[in-house]
Amino acid sequence: MAARSQPFHQPQGRRPDLGTAIQETKQSQFGDINAWYQHQLKAQWVREFKELQQEVIPWCEIRYIF
Repeated sequence: MAARSQPFHQPQGRRPDLGTAIQETKQSQFGDINAWYQHQLKAQWVREFKELQQEVIPWCEIRYIF
């Protein structure tokens, strides 16, 4: 769920393209326009993932989540 540069409509790798409806744009310090998932949605997804992780594999520590 990291940022990516334009064009927004092209998926990266195997991750499905979720469309620009759930993205917001920011200009980087280098002048590129990047698309990020809306922070409210990303926060919700991270929260849901952590809840699921605690149900399924609570002994596995999450070190980084993006």
